[in-house]
Amino acid sequence: MTWVKKCLEAQQRQPEALTTPLPKPAPKSEGIWDRIGDSIDAAVHEFNLARGRQFDVTHMEHNIIQLIPKQIPMDTLTVHLESGIIKLTCTISCPGVPRRATFKVSEGNIVWSGDYTGTPRPRESPMDPEQFSAEILKPFLFPDIK
Repeated sequence: MTWVKKCLEAQQRQPEALTTPLPKPAPKSEGIWDRIGDSIDAAVHEFNLARGRQFDVTHMEHNIIQLIPKQIPMDTLTVHLESGIIKLTCTISCPGVPRRATFKVSEGNIVWSGDYTGTPRPRESPMDPEQFSAEILKPFLFPDIK
């Protein structure tokens, strides 16, 4: 069972039926950035299948991945890789502190650099791309699960 299914079950909500099936994202190459992108694509695809299409994942030029909501609230998540540093930015539509953090890519792992604002605080142990994707997506997709 994936972390997305576990979170969906924890919320105990019935999945909404999709009006049109969503295509499964095609896997990309083996690089760490591509693995992060593949993990984000797969998790958001699974979330959308269970809830109806709520987010689009956009892979932009210059190593930027953005999650864009299809409906209100208009919170967005952006992940940007530049010179071995991954910057995470989660904008929020309600009063509060947006989530921002930086991570370093080191020896095939992603490690939190110690820089962050907002909550929750990122974990300190090294993460593979799949763990990193779960770490940044859980608070965004499931804000009510602590």
